[in-house]
Amino acid sequence: MSGDGGGARESDWQEVNTVVGASDKQVGFAQRLASQQNVPIPPGLFDSKAETSEFITTLLNSVPPTAKQLALAQRLATEQKIEVPANAKASKPAMTEWLSLLMSGGAGAGAG
Repeated sequence: MSGDGGGARESDWQEVNTVVGASDKQVGFAQRLASQQNVPIPPGLFDSKAETSEFITTLLNSVPPTAKQLALAQRLATEQKIEVPANAKASKPAMTEWLSLLMSGGAGAGAG
């Protein structure tokens, strides 16, 4: 036994985790989102799985809500005499979260 097992394994894992490239699914999804939003893909992005994931999350957060989401939000807001939050009007994930909270009976689901 060499006696250098535990720490070396942790260190090796951390190093590998930071240099693992993006999966084919990540690459395809990032390219599709970037194309839809007319956003350039940074050079070397796909060399890092973590950076590709962050890029995808950023793009997803900038996708606007659908017309159906906006209509439902306005109807529910009017019924409950509250305002649709600005972030929900601008971001599909934020709208989805707000609608879920509102429909589950969440009190004060973000007036403003």
